[in-house]
Amino acid sequence: MGVAIILLLCEFMIEFRYYRFYSMDNHNEPNTTPVHQDLVNHLAHPENIEPVQFGRVCGDGRQHETDGKLARFGADGGYVLGLLALNKTRNLGFTVKQIVDATVRASIVDGTKFSLHTDFHEGPEPYAIGCGHLAKASLPENEEKYGVNHEEVREAIIYIKELAQKDPEHVEIVKLEGDHQERGVIFNMGKKKKIVHKRDHIQWFMVDEERDKEYVNNVLFPRLCMQLPHLLEEGIDSEEFDKVLHKQTLATARILAHGLDINKVNADGELLHIEHAGKVE
Repeated sequence: MGVAIILLLCEFMIEFRYYRFYSMDNHNEPNTTPVHQDLVNHLAHPENIEPVQFGRVCGDGRQHETDGKLARFGADGGYVLGLLALNKTRNLGFTVKQIVDATVRASIVDGTKFSLHTDFHEGPEPYAIGCGHLAKASLPENEEKYGVNHEEVREAIIYIKELAQKDPEHVEIVKLEGDHQERGVIFNMGKKKKIVHKRDHIQWFMVDEERDKEYVNNVLFPRLCMQLPHLLEEGIDSEEFDKVLHKQTLATARILAHGLDINKVNADGELLHIEHAGKVE
């Protein structure tokens, strides 16, 4: 009886250094694939799980230094992209500069910077940017996918670059090194722990889903409404804004991460929960 109990525990709970994993994988999917093992090994290292901190970074897998910051595609630039979509679909009449300025002011209240990234592959065009989320949205063929006017996206990128030059204390564009080698997409469902995107040669696209929703609903959107009261006048709420952001996140995932495994992870408790959620299609 004692041996049976031990075997049962070993089957569901495995000790990896200081963390234990309870796999909630879909039983129709194998949980011994190389990608799954890479994920388990990544989470097994305590240094790959950090306490959360203020600030936002892009979900790019090359983002090595995250410092517990919230990960979402486009970082703070992703919120600009969401407002550009609302501006178009709701005919709000905001200028691109109004949208960027409002997002910058709403982002720096907690002492952090308005942040996004580029890379060393950035093209020569003034609107070129190494962030795939913004770069893909700036292409005319992707207007419907993101719900935006691609020329406005390009104008926003150019203006953000100008602000980063004029006001580096509040606006930054981080330059990432290397090429994309992401093994999969991680949706971090926890709110207390941050998962590092990259360690050695292993990279993961990262979306801090629950933290992003909480930040948008409780912090960012109320601040945006203070800067742009016309949002409230038109009956727009944080839920509508969040739906636009989610649509754009999926659009980028389908372009940059097509065919990669999706895993939902929660590292908040003593047990690390991993759920395989299919592939990006």
